[in-house]
Amino acid sequence: MQEKMKADQDKMAERKGSITIYLSLMMTLMISLIMASILSVKVQAGRMQLANSVDQAMFSLFGQYDRELLDKYDVFFLDGSRGASGLHIEKCYDRLLTDMSYILKPNKNRSIFGGKNLLTLNEAKGSVTGYTLATDAGGAPFASQIVDYMKDTIGLQGLSLLLARVTQPAETVRQQENENIDLAAGNVESTGAAAGNGISGQTYADLEAASAEAVNADAEAAEADRLSGGTGETEAQANAAAVPEDFVNPLPALTELKNTSILNLVIKDTDSISQKTMQLSELLSGREKESGMGVVSVKTDLNSTESRLLFNEFILKKFGTYRKPSERAGLSYQLEYILQGKDSDISNLEGVVTKILLMREAANMVFLLTNAQKHAEIQAASEAIAALLLLPGLAPVLALLFTAGWAFLESVIDLRGLLSGHRMALVKTESTWQVDIRMFTSIKEGTPINGAATDFDSFIKDDPQGFTYEEYLRILLFLTAREKVTAGCMDMAENTIRSGGREKFRLDCCIDSLSVEMNVRSEERITFTTEKTFCYRDL
Repeated sequence: MQEKMKADQDKMAERKGSITIYLSLMMTLMISLIMASILSVKVQAGRMQLANSVDQAMFSLFGQYDRELLDKYDVFFLDGSRGASGLHIEKCYDRLLTDMSYILKPNKNRSIFGGKNLLTLNEAKGSVTGYTLATDAGGAPFASQIVDYMKDTIGLQGLSLLLARVTQPAETVRQQENENIDLAAGNVESTGAAAGNGISGQTYADLEAASAEAVNADAEAAEADRLSGGTGETEAQANAAAVPEDFVNPLPALTELKNTSILNLVIKDTDSISQKTMQLSELLSGREKESGMGVVSVKTDLNSTESRLLFNEFILKKFGTYRKPSERAGLSYQLEYILQGKDSDISNLEGVVTKILLMREAANMVFLLTNAQKHAEIQAASEAIAALLLLPGLAPVLALLFTAGWAFLESVIDLRGLLSGHRMALVKTESTWQVDIRMFTSIKEGTPINGAATDFDSFIKDDPQGFTYEEYLRILLFLTAREKVTAGCMDMAENTIRSGGREKFRLDCCIDSLSVEMNVRSEERITFTTEKTFCYRDL
């Protein structure tokens, strides 16, 4: 029995292994399926790797935003000059490819212990399909970032306060200007009819020439009257005799005052005014700018009242003024430049002061033309002046000149107060009016009046409810076209950074958004293409 079992075992040991054709075919299909699945996974992983590499490379590139722009102006922009003197998009593209290569080929040019890249991906290729610069569309990307920043900073309550503090006063200024025009036009028409000689609207110099002729004519009439046996005294001479002896005609002094430099009138120490100048051709608005390609639309409505107020508030916060000059090189009165656009601090200050002076003159004229007491004082003074000139029929014309001169002098005092840090009422009342009519006997500063030297500053009345110089600047910014304000703001931002040691810095080379198209061949079988746009304003 044992021998039989041993024989069976020997026979089985001699048999060879075998497999059926069916099983062989099934195994081939299964292996093919597994390999196809692995290849499909590798291909799709390559697709994801491409998208991931583009995302990370874009984040890496835009993470190199200009730190100085962020620190000073709270805006994000990528310096597209890459340290050179002009825009170099190709350098940005090269940096993208370099950053992508670290993800597509993590083992490239370095050894990783026990590591192997299981994906076969070729080097990325592609192109830049579009980019937006800070200065495109009139500086819309730059302004848009600022408005978004201010919305997050100031909040809804702050915006409501701004609306009340700016829009209503701005409307008041417009209304005062319109009322002044209407009232002045009505007075000119009535004075022209009263004078009856077409002399209305002329200056004091014209009136002086006309008065000389009238005096000669009056003298001739008096002589004729004397020869005919009369008294030889005309009605005009009789009126002149009734004028008080201490009355002084202020119109010549007013004419001289108006011909004086406005800065000499409103600033006591003119030597303290900044003498800085600059070449306008060196500024962003004075040269040919770079422009983007495929500009990305700006979502913020920059022309809305809220956006303009927020942008203007940013300017007041970041840029120097006469009251708080910038300490950097370049212009010190940056906000005045934004409003005027001149090449020197003194010219910009003079332009802004003149605008505020005209604004105040309109308000003061309205007060004088509508206040009964002031109107009576003007009538009495103009009749006295007409009597002195021996031209009683010109009293209405002189009243209008006197009113304009009084409003001008009051406005000069307003400006002196504003520039020295006081608050001035937007709409004058009896309590906030500063210049008394008795001051007209001695208008020029320093001239003795009532035994003491005239000091314009002694007439200043600080109104706690009034507006400061900065608040008048805020109104002027609101009344100025947005495009001009944005251009001036970008000029001063670029100039500030250049004055800090980066002479080659150009705001028109700063990138706000970038679009690229990249493709990679995976496993030597299929080429994947992906598009990516990165924009700071979308963060």
